[in-house]
Amino acid sequence: MDEKTALERIRQGDKQLFALFLRKYEKIVNSIIYSMVFDIETTKDLTQDTFIKAYENLNSYNGNYEFKTWIAKIARNHTIDFIRKHKHTISLDEIDNESISDGKESAEDKNFIKKRVEHALAKLNEEERSIIVLKYFEGFSNFEIALALEMPENRINVKIFRAKEKMREFLNLEKSER
Repeated sequence: MDEKTALERIRQGDKQLFALFLRKYEKIVNSIIYSMVFDIETTKDLTQDTFIKAYENLNSYNGNYEFKTWIAKIARNHTIDFIRKHKHTISLDEIDNESISDGKESAEDKNFIKKRVEHALAKLNEEERSIIVLKYFEGFSNFEIALALEMPENRINVKIFRAKEKMREFLNLEKSER
């Protein structure tokens, strides 16, 4: 069943199919939210809220772009609203090891790499973090990122380049401080 047909069935009340959609998009939504709040419990709460918002606003999804782009936009906007309301402080927790590792490092090396990437991500602004997570952790295309962040596609390459440069700078700075 294609996504358009599945969404139509969900709109008609197929809750089991919506549960499948939750599982399909949960990792993307979690990654976006976690990259902004760095707290597992808050991420779980905001992920649930995001899916509720998506379900309640399903009729506004017009299908002009992929569902993952639409739900990513909801997750990002909802998290920004949360941060603004709660002036949420970042508490660094954990980043999925598989997303930053090729599997050849020891557990100690993986933890060290994870912490360095966490710190570098935390130093980026919200937009830069979102772009890095969508591009490198979730595999979004530049077009999908542009839709999710509501900006022209031609600006995405420049923003990716700048965010990566900042990450390199932060990571090199941490390396030299050791």
